Amino acid sequence: MSKVLIIGCGGVASVAIHKCCQVPEVFTDICIASRTKSKCDKLAAELAPKTTTNITTAQVDADHVDEVIALIKSYQPDLVMNIALPYQDLTIMDACLACGVNYMDTANYEPENTDDPAWRAIYEKRCKEAGFSAYFDYSWQWAYAKKFEEAGLTALLGSGFDPGVTQAYCAYAKKHEFDTIDTIDILDCNGGDHGYAFATNFNPEINLREVSAPGSYWENGHWVEIPAMSIKREYDFDGEWTQKIFADSLSHQRIVLAEKLGKGTHRLRLQRACEGNGITTIHGFYGAKGARLKAVERKSRMIEIFGDSYTCGYGSDSPTQNEHFKIETENVDHAYGCLIARYFDTDYAIQAHSGQGMVRNYGDKKQRSDYSMLDRHTKVYDNDKTVEYDFKAYRPDIVLINLGTNDFSREVTPTPDQYVGNYVKMIKSLRSHYGNVPILCIMPHSARKYLQACFPILRERCYDDKQVYFAEPMLEVLRDGRDYGADGHPNYQGHRKIAMKLIPQISRIMDWKMEDKIVK
Repeated sequence: MSKVLIIGCGGVASVAIHKCCQVPEVFTDICIASRTKSKCDKLAAELAPKTTTNITTAQVDADHVDEVIALIKSYQPDLVMNIALPYQDLTIMDACLACGVNYMDTANYEPENTDDPAWRAIYEKRCKEAGFSAYFDYSWQWAYAKKFEEAGLTALLGSGFDPGVTQAYCAYAKKHEFDTIDTIDILDCNGGDHGYAFATNFNPEINLREVSAPGSYWENGHWVEIPAMSIKREYDFDGEWTQKIFADSLSHQRIVLAEKLGKGTHRLRLQRACEGNGITTIHGFYGAKGARLKAVERKSRMIEIFGDSYTCGYGSDSPTQNEHFKIETENVDHAYGCLIARYFDTDYAIQAHSGQGMVRNYGDKKQRSDYSMLDRHTKVYDNDKTVEYDFKAYRPDIVLINLGTNDFSREVTPTPDQYVGNYVKMIKSLRSHYGNVPILCIMPHSARKYLQACFPILRERCYDDKQVYFAEPMLEVLRDGRDYGADGHPNYQGHRKIAMKLIPQISRIMDWKMEDKIVK
């Protein structure tokens, strides 16, 4: 697929267009069209710096088939994505048939005027036969199935979230997860409050009609209709709410971690950012009246990771590699180490700091920095180097080391002997504290030729230690701009690729089972 005509530029269409532009290798050319061309122009200008997709705009009134036909013939798309009003589904489908173009929409057809006598007659006949009275269903569009089939075209209906994504998840669950399903409840939920009594990205009229019209569900081969809001269900399900807190003062602070939580059990995870310039001390927790704190059991597995900005998640939440670092976009939770830990359901400890090297730190004009990660790995804080790290607090099952990019950045670089020598010293230090735990040495994905040349030497120096492993090179794992965030560091997608490269290797070393689940 290369050229796509997207009709619609409202809230839902804007989200869909943003997503299309994130995969420019699929959507190489997009034309955004709506009644109001200025809205299309504004969105195109916003997206232009963020994507390589070629974006053009056009004006069209999708109520008129002739206008849609003229636009399709002018643009010559491979696919028309209808993200306009559901009143316009049939006119756009007619235009696609006339031009021989594939069709897709996100919402099934419904009429704008439900009092139209011609439509009313068809509607009432269908209600009597089908047993339910919803204004919107697929019967109107399904009547086009044979026409599209005979034309050799595809018409993909209801490809939004609900319907669309929810059906796909239900179908997958039925096929792969359950032997028998009695009831499927689809819940729309979120973890926030926008402060408005009612707000939506969708057409307000349609939304109000949905919540006030009779409900219907499929049971035992036929539709069952019930009055609106006649069934109430209460669910207790896990949600996730993230709050980033930036504290840069030495004075004591009282910080609200969560509020307006419903009754029940909630899991609270405090996760300190990796950048270690400071001391964080928690003096205690205040809870609502009647609330109780319960410790979470330690997991049976433990991973420890030593690294630099890659391990910190520097720029992992950044939208583009052209953006400079901001503390808001550093998210260790979206870095490869945390992704691996979640995949294997392990506890983890991360000792990492941007710019740190095994011998030389980023930007240092000397071959040997005064205080590198070899020194830092035994300490707790950057600004208090007297506090020793408590290696007796736990014993990891495996240690990952991902250091070297900063050593060989810029003009001044250490010698291979200096780099390998410090690396071996760190391994021996870890051996003295943790014993014979497996240690996985990772060559960074961005390793240049000098660092690449060091790893064969390091492998030879560690030959006698059978619990030292070397990760497979991943120099081709990240290949285009979509995988990078701030200052050319991996973004969330890039970190997922790195994690997926390392997970099978860790599984092989530790004999940990590979699970059929998404790395996230």
